[in-house]
Amino acid sequence: AGAVLVHNTFVAFGYGPTPVPEHTFARNNLFISRKGPALEYHIEDFLRAPCTLDLDHNGYNEALAGNGWAGPDAKKNKPAHKAKPLAEFQKMTGLEKNGLALTAAECFKAALPSEEQIQAVVNDWSGRPHPDLSLKEGSPAIDKGTPLPNLVEEFQGPAPDLGALEFGATLPHWGVRPEEH
Repeated sequence: AGAVLVHNTFVAFGYGPTPVPEHTFARNNLFISRKGPALEYHIEDFLRAPCTLDLDHNGYNEALAGNGWAGPDAKKNKPAHKAKPLAEFQKMTGLEKNGLALTAAECFKAALPSEEQIQAVVNDWSGRPHPDLSLKEGSPAIDKGTPLPNLVEEFQGPAPDLGALEFGATLPHWGVRPEEH
């Protein structure tokens, strides 16, 4: 297992990815979910291989900040889903020392797509535009990333922004381009 996650904007209608694979390096990402924790961490992941995870300078929606990560239920020896704040996760694991708790509403220019809009895209992508996940002015994700030599060296402001799109930069064009006539 293993992953390198750098400057992504992950938006899930349901719950975010779980568990985090061993040997994961993650920087400057935004993890946003419409329901539940953006990332549901299980304490077993950290007890099994804590030194293989390198997570920092990522932003998590209020679900992680307010509803946190899953920890064990010592009495029943089963995973518990009791809320833990981001600060407690940081203290317990030593990870995300520069992690940021935020909300989708304070991050993005446009509202996140509804469940119906997401399902319409899943059912038939043909010609549908991507949702606008540009950061809005004053977003707490602006300048909260960290420079990454050979990966992220050009950015506006004192530090890179979290997520895939740098505030104020020209949006990239993804996918097929129309033929020039």
